[in-house]
Amino acid sequence: FIFIIWLKKGKDHSGRGVIIPEYKPPKTITPGEFGLLADYKVDSRDITATLVDLAIRGYVRIHEDKKKIIFITNRKYKLELLKPSYTDLKTHEQKLLDAIFIKKQTGEMIEVDKIDKVSMSVAVKGIRESLQKDLTEKYGYFEKDAKKLGTILAVLGCILFFGSFFVIFMPGLFFSAIITAISLAFFGSLMPRRSHAGVEVYEKIQGLKMYMNTAEK
Repeated sequence: FIFIIWLKKGKDHSGRGVIIPEYKPPKTITPGEFGLLADYKVDSRDITATLVDLAIRGYVRIHEDKKKIIFITNRKYKLELLKPSYTDLKTHEQKLLDAIFIKKQTGEMIEVDKIDKVSMSVAVKGIRESLQKDLTEKYGYFEKDAKKLGTILAVLGCILFFGSFFVIFMPGLFFSAIITAISLAFFGSLMPRRSHAGVEVYEKIQGLKMYMNTAEK
């Protein structure tokens, strides 16, 4: 029954079925949004891609210091703020710059290794939330109802898991409850899905990836 719910409410919509090479990304989508739309999570690659994109657009400058000791090359990177006023950026981009630069002054520079890890972890959480909100409410690339249903299934799974220990003296019922709880939690985590528009953009991401891999080779 849970599997059927996922098939109807959680599995992605069918797209074109054929991936066509794309030579440019959609102009309105940032690398961070691309990353979340591609795999439903925000990881270090998405943060790095966002920084590189901000450097390309002239908000920061990336400095590379290389020191060679015998056969080992040691690289260290510094980030320099070029535009202290960046209210025109998207929310997740502003949160990232706020976590890196404290003074918000032109020319402020900080070594990547010395960025406050606590501030960055808090920023990443905020970035994930803002990206999720934008892709769901602003662009409509994720379905809001599917996410809510996934949360409900996950909560029911947790409740059933802990509740199953009250019938631990009844092995059959106990193991049935455990299996059902795991199924609820598992499919609940898979429930968030892309909308028809999201699937269309996702296929463009795959097309861009196809082109870039071919170009690299």
